[in-house]
Amino acid sequence: MVRTENLQVKKYTIPFCILFVAFNACADDIVARSFCDAPPYDELCAALPKDNTDFDASFIYHSLEKNAQNPFDIFSWQSFIALNWPANKDGTPHHGSIGSQPNLPRVWQFYKQPAQVFGLTQAKDICGPGKPTVLVTSEFLQSSGKPIIDRDLNFIVFDTRMNYQSERYIVDNGLHTAAGQKLFEQSGKRVDFQRGYYQDKKARTGGEVGAVELKTAWKIIVGDASSYYSVKGRIAVPAEDSETGKAMCLETRLGLVGMHIMQRTSSGNGGDWIWSTFEHVNAAPVASNSLDPNNIVGELFAGGCQARGVGKQRYILFNQNCKTCPTNTITQADWKWPEQMPSARRYAAEGKFGTQVVRCWEIFESTVHVNNLWQAKLQNTVWRNYQLISTQWRGAAKSAVFPNGEVPRYLTNITLETYDQYSHDGTCIGCHAKAVTLTGSNANFSFFLSKAQ
Repeated sequence: MVRTENLQVKKYTIPFCILFVAFNACADDIVARSFCDAPPYDELCAALPKDNTDFDASFIYHSLEKNAQNPFDIFSWQSFIALNWPANKDGTPHHGSIGSQPNLPRVWQFYKQPAQVFGLTQAKDICGPGKPTVLVTSEFLQSSGKPIIDRDLNFIVFDTRMNYQSERYIVDNGLHTAAGQKLFEQSGKRVDFQRGYYQDKKARTGGEVGAVELKTAWKIIVGDASSYYSVKGRIAVPAEDSETGKAMCLETRLGLVGMHIMQRTSSGNGGDWIWSTFEHVNAAPVASNSLDPNNIVGELFAGGCQARGVGKQRYILFNQNCKTCPTNTITQADWKWPEQMPSARRYAAEGKFGTQVVRCWEIFESTVHVNNLWQAKLQNTVWRNYQLISTQWRGAAKSAVFPNGEVPRYLTNITLETYDQYSHDGTCIGCHAKAVTLTGSNANFSFFLSKAQ
């Protein structure tokens, strides 16, 4: 159980809730004063939280109390709303509400893609220069090297970004080139991205946002787009990924289905970053043999994640009509894009089904409740169709069971890490802890540095 402490919640001092006694009432009270990280607090806003001062490094976790997630899940929702706030032409938040100005780009769409920072061949070299209102990407393989195919037999595509603080740190330290990384290491420096902080922690004022890295997953829209945040899209297909052997630029409309946010903060163990992951509510069903993400077992889902008793709801990444399709798997192939949609029809299971994705890991009851409160606040906007899966942070002592002290132990986004759900490395902190520079030095959890040329 978590030791009782006082938590600072946006200028309000309240006792830390013993949430197994009265979680819902307490969560309602906290969230009602935490929809924004700035006054008036009880309304959604574009203020990106700079730190999670509700976390105290002196907490003693004798065992994992999942309701301790509450301050972290609030932090995640505040970040998600702020990053997805409509933006002006200079990338600053628009004065309207998050549900206003649906045709404006979001704040994060003004962040740089890694190709821009590291001088890589860019999608715009195939599709022409983009703009914040048009998402240009060429990514369609997950970190596993495999794609996922949606119900409409199209590849899901991805986009990665970094905020100005992350970009500035990389460039100012010469980490955007291989030669610069070598000099950096020879000087005895270690990679240490900027941490977000408040000048006045108690009042939560002043200070600066720390490094932020994002990854988003997008569905090619077929038919009704009303349940998605959607944008004009251009998919840049290089010659080596094209069926014709020639580069292509495919114009389409894309709907957001998943979003990873990693943000570095100062308080507690924020040096290991805070990891927030969101999905569209209709992404995929929960497996009938799902487990609590803090359930420590030997072999994970030995018989696979089973999709039994799934109702008639139409999912983005699952089709109930395929009775024999295995879940969370795909046959390896030489993945190529055709000139015409659907883009992955030649890889369809039984000629007509996409990847059968199911969620192996459950969402904490406390997180579900916080989701309900935020979604109610987002009613009449498209953002009510998104949910926080969990927030991961280092809150336990490192051990053989918790190799990185991550809480919860397992966290994967099914739109971005479909096939990692069966792995003991299916953890944000555990995976990114392996990130290194081109010289083999620790990269402070950022895989971006491996892209330097």
